[in-house]
Amino acid sequence: MLPLDQYRGRLRRIGWTKAAVIADVVKAHGADVDLDHLFHLAETHTVPNLRRILAEGEAIIGMRCVQLRFTPQEYEQVATALRRHGAKPAGGRGLRGMEDALLHLIEHTQPMPARTVAT
Repeated sequence: MLPLDQYRGRLRRIGWTKAAVIADVVKAHGADVDLDHLFHLAETHTVPNLRRILAEGEAIIGMRCVQLRFTPQEYEQVATALRRHGAKPAGGRGLRGMEDALLHLIEHTQPMPARTVAT
């Protein structure tokens, strides 16, 4: 049994999402994990970087998030294009691998001619 009472304040500070990431590590590795190290990582990194560090050992500093809003019809167009470029269904309505698929789509699309602005 892990001594979680001593981590109660830190758990509150890192929040549910990071606590769930740490819980997955504890479930996988048992009581042999270094909880202080895991909490330090959670306290000093974003959730995506925490997951990346735990999976691959390194963070990406300066990572950016892009949020887009589409009508249902527009989303279907985007999802179809992303699937053509490698995105896979992720259960529900989502896709996984969207970032790589979007970059692949961009790399393999001809640039549009520059638009001239009337003066």
